[in-house]
Order: sequence, then structure tokens, then C-alpha cells
Amino acid sequence: MKIVDQTIEQLIDIAIDAIYEGEYVKARGLIDSALCDEPGYPKLHSTLAWMYHYHQENYGLSERHYLLAIHFDPDYEYAWNGLMELLLTQKRYAFLQSKLLIARKNAQLDQEYILRTMGKIAERQGKFPEAIKYYREALMESTDNNDSAELKKDVKRIRMKRFKTIFKKWQPQS
Repeated sequence: MKIVDQTIEQLIDIAIDAIYEGEYVKARGLIDSALCDEPGYPKLHSTLAWMYHYHQENYGLSERHYLLAIHFDPDYEYAWNGLMELLLTQKRYAFLQSKLLIARKNAQLDQEYILRTMGKIAERQGKFPEAIKYYREALMESTDNNDSAELKKDVKRIRMKRFKTIFKKWQPQS
């Protein structure tokens, strides 16, 4: 059972408002004061991670706090999504893939998003058959028509990339 502390939630809302106003020191102070009382409260770590990720661009601290939020609540989808986005933009595919394999075992998380991200990693690494496999698995998890259409386009795009790479290998060298 997850415990939600209304006082901490209100403090987080105030800190988020401060972040939007550009008062990062104030926001950090508010969150730090709450972390002194509840160091294992995942939303506090996730809020810090979000601030560092999107507002201050300190990716090391952002990753640290995403991982702490996930450590304290493995079902916290917002932290998982932020971590996936951060590692994908940093092109840290091996570490991201190891985390995604852990996330796949958690039925509470959005499996379609996890599989789609695994497909993106395989595609960027040139592993086209693997990418097609992940996109198809994501398609099986999809419950949204728009997402399904996008995934079908992804599979079609990968097939074309795969064909082009095979075709290039057989071209005569001049």
C-alpha cells in the first residue's frame, strides 16, 4: 500500500510552481526540507529529477533522482518514463536496455511504451529484425488506434531500412 502524505504533496505543488517561475533554489530548498522528513518519498525524487532534466539540464543529478524514485517505488511510471527519455537522448543504449528489461517484468508499467523504446534502441543500433520484433510486441500491447497506426508505420519504416541495408551490401563496388 502506497502512502500519500498530503503535506508533502502540497509542498511539491509549491516547489513545482517555483520551478515554473524559475526559482530553482527555492524549489530545491522546499524539496530538501521534505526529504529530511521523508527521504524515501518517490515523488520528491521524481520532482527533483524532472527539474534537473528539463529545467536545469543537469543530467547526472536527474538520472540519480529518477533512479532513487524508482528504487523507492518500482511502479512509479512517471519516473520510469523520465529515465527512459533521459537515457535515450543521451544515447546510453546499453544501460537503458538493462533498465528496460527490469521494467518489462513489472506489469504495472506501460508495456507498450517500454517495448516501443526497446524498438527505438534496436533501430538506432541497426538491429532491424530485433526492432521489428519489439515494435510488433508493442503493437500487441497497444489499446489505442493512433498508437497502433504509428507502430505499424514503425514496422514498415524498419522493413524499408532493412531492405536498403541489404541492397547496399549487394551493390557492385566501383
